[in-house]
Amino acid sequence: CTGSKKMVKKAEKLEAAGLYQDAAAFYLDGLERNPKNINAIIGLKKTGQRLLDDKLEDFYKAYSFDKDKEAVYYYIDAKAYYDKIKGVNVALDFPEHYEAYYDAAKGRYLAVRYQEGIDLSEALEYKKAEKIFKEILKIDSEYRDAAVLAKVAYVEPFYQMALLEMGGERYRAAYYHFDEVVQVNKSYKDAFELRQQCKEAAIFTIAIIPYAEDRRYAGVSSTINNSLANQLTKSSNPFIVIVDRQNVDKLIEEQKLALSGIVDGNSAAEAGLLLGVKAVFFGKVTHSESQRNNLKSERKVAYEYYSTKVYNSETKKYSTVYKTRQKHYFEYTDKISFSTTYEYQLISSETGEVLSAGFYTETASDAINYATYKGNYKDLYPENNTSINSSSKKNFDKKFTARKHLKSYGELQPIIYNKLAKLIANDIIVYERKRD
Repeated sequence: CTGSKKMVKKAEKLEAAGLYQDAAAFYLDGLERNPKNINAIIGLKKTGQRLLDDKLEDFYKAYSFDKDKEAVYYYIDAKAYYDKIKGVNVALDFPEHYEAYYDAAKGRYLAVRYQEGIDLSEALEYKKAEKIFKEILKIDSEYRDAAVLAKVAYVEPFYQMALLEMGGERYRAAYYHFDEVVQVNKSYKDAFELRQQCKEAAIFTIAIIPYAEDRRYAGVSSTINNSLANQLTKSSNPFIVIVDRQNVDKLIEEQKLALSGIVDGNSAAEAGLLLGVKAVFFGKVTHSESQRNNLKSERKVAYEYYSTKVYNSETKKYSTVYKTRQKHYFEYTDKISFSTTYEYQLISSETGEVLSAGFYTETASDAINYATYKGNYKDLYPENNTSINSSSKKNFDKKFTARKHLKSYGELQPIIYNKLAKLIANDIIVYERKRD
């Protein structure tokens, strides 16, 4: 109800001044704030009807002078206002015969616009045609085949651009243009089939091949490579295809490369040709380091609040007195970190050219900071002796319930390997997008 009476008072003043359009707006505001405000209902019905009558008068004048476009939009505006007021349970008078006038004006106006849209489509002015058909659909969502023609006007430019790109052997760009068409209409001309052809022509097949790596890091590269393959497979890029690992391993074994792995770009390109892929990926761990601090403990001072009874000789009564006493607790800290450096190359099978290369170092770490106390830590307060609700007291208490065990290297390693794989996958995706 807040503000409803205030809105009605403003509306009454505006109505008295003859500003019934503004008054209607304030009455409506007041009624929305309090649907039971009788004065708002009465005022809105009166001023709202006058405003609706003005809108209908504008419509009828336009209709009488065969200004069909103006008539259509005046009627739509009037009907929208009528429905808005009806939404707050105030019934206005909307003569039924106006609907017949509207249907006549709408029929004439939409027929003209429809033909204009057809003419623009035939003149290959698709954007303008689409705009007209969308306007028609806003006025009448079932008008003839306007919905179909609007889609045609939207997709045909994409279809034509796709054909142009396809003719220039820019298959990636052509694929995306055809995809725009297919998303709107899967059966539009031969867009679906041509999109598939472009995808096949633009496919970028990659074989991830093991590299001759340092024995100290045995198995790490394959773990990163597996994560990389998953990242690329799950990416939204429709062109990147990773060759099945079993086929790669089989080829390497057949070519007597299993013992040493790929040793340079030439052997990588050679393997890529044998596999029938467009590019070969190989990489290795060049450095890995772990650090672990010894658990450190420190004896610290805190204060414990306690209560005691004190006898008052004058009142001959005991009273409770709160005091503090010094206590000691132990605080522990420890830290662990693990880092790995990985370098890679993506080699063209056709030319032996390095398509993408780089090296990344990622680090993962963990730290603990906790405290122990033989008594009830909730009775302890840090040296600054703050109140129980202070942030420093809350942070102090958290140390006594904090985690006491560091993450293991086995828990940190997957974090690093996934980060490295994501970085490299992004490099490859960025390169692939530039191929056209």
